[in-house]
Amino acid sequence: MKKLTVKTAKANTKYQYVYEETSANYSFKPNEELLEFAKEFSDSYTKLRVGDYVSNAETYKIKYLSQIKDKGVHNKTGARVSNSTGIIELDKKILKHKCITPDFVFLLILWCIARYESKYLFSSELVADETSLKYYLTTVRSKRNAIVGWVKLLSHAQTEQNKERLKKMFEILDSERNDTKKE
Repeated sequence: MKKLTVKTAKANTKYQYVYEETSANYSFKPNEELLEFAKEFSDSYTKLRVGDYVSNAETYKIKYLSQIKDKGVHNKTGARVSNSTGIIELDKKILKHKCITPDFVFLLILWCIARYESKYLFSSELVADETSLKYYLTTVRSKRNAIVGWVKLLSHAQTEQNKERLKKMFEILDSERNDTKKE
């Protein structure tokens, strides 16, 4: 396994899983190790080779695949996370698209971990969308890159659920924009 050169002050332990039935009490708070790992990977993913990458304390792992496949067929999801291990799989072929930026890859890694941590919640994809995007908006990364990346990624499967997910993301961005105007 290849280790990214991620410098962390102190590796935090894994989060406690959330077992609530709703997302009301769930808040995604990534630790320093995850933030550094996501930053390092997202800043260099275009130059990285296919392979396994782990954070310094080996809490987080990314399998960077040439393509994510299900039963030999290319699954155009772009990213997924194992419910049992928390290992992230990223699809290099999809991430090479011009609409996908380091900002979006950073968000995608956070999304995968938020999805893994909220796996016991009803509609955990929606919970992960909301909580990772809300956290992402507290960073200095581009809001435009986040939404353009999601539109590109979710356009592969135009399901009602994905349409609802995009609608919710736009609502979060609009509410954040309105909160900023009030200040």
